[in-house]
Amino acid sequence: MREILFRGKDKFDGEWCVGSLSHDTKYGNCFIDVSVHQGIADEVIPETVGQYTGLTDKNDTKIFEGDIIRDEDGDIMVVKWLKTSAAFVLEPKPFASIYFYGTLSSRIEVIGNIHDNPELLEVAENE
Repeated sequence: MREILFRGKDKFDGEWCVGSLSHDTKYGNCFIDVSVHQGIADEVIPETVGQYTGLTDKNDTKIFEGDIIRDEDGDIMVVKWLKTSAAFVLEPKPFASIYFYGTLSSRIEVIGNIHDNPELLEVAENE
């Protein structure tokens, strides 16, 4: 069974939190429970929340929605959730998607994410 994890940036210190997600629908707040057994939850910035794909890259780094990856050809792509297909995809360009599957993960490397490293996408667009 796949490990279900989410990550998000802490609302107060900007650090990344990884754990289970809870969402307060009344107020729109999101919380990442970093320790289920201790009940420690950090409020995170909702726009930064991304789900773990269940896959790791060639360096055994967990791949999350919102990660920026580079493939073995040097192409830079973003990991996104495609709601219409209920699948994680890689987007090399806006409105183009590659379905993301397990064997592909051994040929890619996480080089950043859209929140901390948006400049990586600008470099990719100019190539």
